[in-house]
Amino acid sequence: MRTLSDITALLDELEQVVADELEDQDLDFKEWPRDGMKHGVDLVVQMAICRANGGGTVVLGVADRVVGRASAVLGVPPEVDVNRLKKAVYDSSYPKPMPVFEELRVSKGTGRLLVMQVHPGLPPYTDTYPRVPAQRRESGVIGLSVPQRLRKRQRAPTDAPVGRFIRTVGVERTVDYGFDGTSGPQSGDEKLSIIWP
Repeated sequence: MRTLSDITALLDELEQVVADELEDQDLDFKEWPRDGMKHGVDLVVQMAICRANGGGTVVLGVADRVVGRASAVLGVPPEVDVNRLKKAVYDSSYPKPMPVFEELRVSKGTGRLLVMQVHPGLPPYTDTYPRVPAQRRESGVIGLSVPQRLRKRQRAPTDAPVGRFIRTVGVERTVDYGFDGTSGPQSGDEKLSIIWP
């Protein structure tokens, strides 16, 4: 992990090189998105998950493809709340990484950079957005990861018949899904496999 003094020294090098060239396996420079807070929060969540799988430092507020410190150091808007960023990372990832944010005062841009330190955990870390990534395998079996939000038991629609409606037989295990919500994946380690015809 990089200290604030390490990062300050690297910022001085932006007069000769772009921030991209200063990046390393444990260091990223990212420009704060200009198109709103939502995109900024999404960037922080993505970078926290990425870094949690190996640990490292993300400097927010630096354009990574611009030469010259005055042009590259854009800063982070003053209305960006660090506690909101921590909550977004916590709510949007599984398992829960705990990034540490430090503020670095600079004379350029908005005058404020955010340094996010993410300690490595037990990978893999992933997001909990409601999507189901899939991978096709040679055997004709598709493995679907079941995100955390989809793992929660839900009540059946009131007009739905009670009973089982889908039965999938997979390589790893058999899972029954019913309208009554009595069965389904229960932990983050389980996979659902579907046999293709």
